[in-house]
Amino acid sequence: MEKIISIELFGQTFNFQADSDPGKAQEVADLLVKEVTKVEDEHKAHSKQISRLAIMLSAALNIAHERIDLKRNENKALEEINRRSTHLLHKLDRWTNTS
Repeated sequence: MEKIISIELFGQTFNFQADSDPGKAQEVADLLVKEVTKVEDEHKAHSKQISRLAIMLSAALNIAHERIDLKRNENKALEEINRRSTHLLHKLDRWTNTS
């Protein structure tokens, strides 16, 4: 089921079709709007005028950076879970072999 998602950026409304879960698509759109607004506000606070393209690129890079950090943290957590599980399995094997 397709749904039209609307986002407003730079005073313009943009519409796109959400082929997958409309709730998830709206969440993604909201994240983009939030990040673009944050970047705009940061530059206004420093009296810097930058282009809309630069704002969008900065927002996209911020989102990508956050995603990479989350992925790294997830991988570290999975590695730690794997290490601890292996350690516990070895202990259980030794315990069951001596019983």
